Amino acid sequence: MKKEFLIVITAIIVKLLYLLFAYSSGKDFNISVFKNNDSYWYETIAVNGHQKITPDQLGKCEEGNIEQSYYAFFPLYPLIVGLTIKVTGLTFNTIAFVYSIIFSIALFLIFFKFTRKVSGNEQMAFHSSLLLILLPFHYYFSVFYTESLFLFLLIASFYSIELKKMKLFSVLAILLVLVRPNGLFMLIPLFIYYLEKNHGNKVTEWFKITLKRPLSLMFFVIPVLFFIMYCVYLGWMTGDFFAYKTAQAGWCRETVWPWVPIFRSSNWMDYFNSAYLIGFMIISTIYLKKMPLSYISFIWISLLLPLTANSITSPRFISVIFVFSIIFGELLSKNKAVANITIYILLFLAQLASFHFWLISSPFSY
Repeated sequence: MKKEFLIVITAIIVKLLYLLFAYSSGKDFNISVFKNNDSYWYETIAVNGHQKITPDQLGKCEEGNIEQSYYAFFPLYPLIVGLTIKVTGLTFNTIAFVYSIIFSIALFLIFFKFTRKVSGNEQMAFHSSLLLILLPFHYYFSVFYTESLFLFLLIASFYSIELKKMKLFSVLAILLVLVRPNGLFMLIPLFIYYLEKNHGNKVTEWFKITLKRPLSLMFFVIPVLFFIMYCVYLGWMTGDFFAYKTAQAGWCRETVWPWVPIFRSSNWMDYFNSAYLIGFMIISTIYLKKMPLSYISFIWISLLLPLTANSITSPRFISVIFVFSIIFGELLSKNKAVANITIYILLFLAQLASFHFWLISSPFSY
């Protein structure tokens, strides 16, 4: 329990330091500093719900005519916040702040438990958890966004497979696909992880086993059915079964080859994001033979999906790839305490520097 306590205390102190940093930057010492950018879309859904619209209102990206729609955002997070607002009568900011604490701390704890269980190394799991909190750009787990809820559900899904609690997995996976659209694609590494844990690492045997035991697929089919049900709802509300994807047009996103966004880089933010992405691609390649296929598929799906949507995989998207925290945590667990403390301080200072762009609503924080 000592390690869990230290993780919780670190997470709380970090949130307080965010507020102090914002105050030192000229902002009020107020929880509203965690509300920015897409947070306003979530607030709109939470407070007003969905309204019926026509397909042509979903999104446009034309010169002098940009039209965006909240149907680009998935429903679970604003639904949780909205229901709590109705029950308590409190404001969006208050409820979103409370949930940011609950979801992020729950995330850090479930990540610690999962990593400790899988590795059998509590020290490594502890360092990995601290890195998940302190790495640059990981302030996204504390703002009024879906990152902490999404990653909590994803890691909890992996953990439930590890514990062989597949009914619990189905419930978690249902929630996962309703948080963000890429939740559906996360079923791929989760299914591979299920096969690895239950049938070994021989890929050639997986297909035979799956054909012999088709009922094992049921736990993964159920979340897909719920995703389809949500699409049916979107069709009823907007006239477009894939409204969530069509609405991406409002952000000028389209399906392209994954290298196109990188070659279209035109400013320092794009160049930085491209370099950051390539750096993590290199790390992934170096550790390719040291990781199970489930982790490899998770990493590369997470890196490539934004690129195919004509968006450079930004540090925000990379922040949810928890495998990197495990890789770095393993390295730090071999260091002396003084060296690690120095590294953690430097990493968090870099995180505060990236948090500055969130505070000024810079596109670098999108």
